[in-house]
Amino acid sequence: MSQYAITTYYNDLENAIHYGGSTKETAIRFGSQQLVEKYAEAKDKLIKQL
Repeated sequence: MSQYAITTYYNDLENAIHYGGSTKETAIRFGSQQLVEKYAEAKDKLIKQL
């Protein structure tokens, strides 16, 4: 996984917590999902949406 993807995730996470005021799963889910998708893309894998 690239350092850029991880840094972007942490920045998105900070913004979500700052503007949303919450660290609950629903507040950070989108950023986490994007990070996993970037990882899977780099490994040529497909992640199913639930």
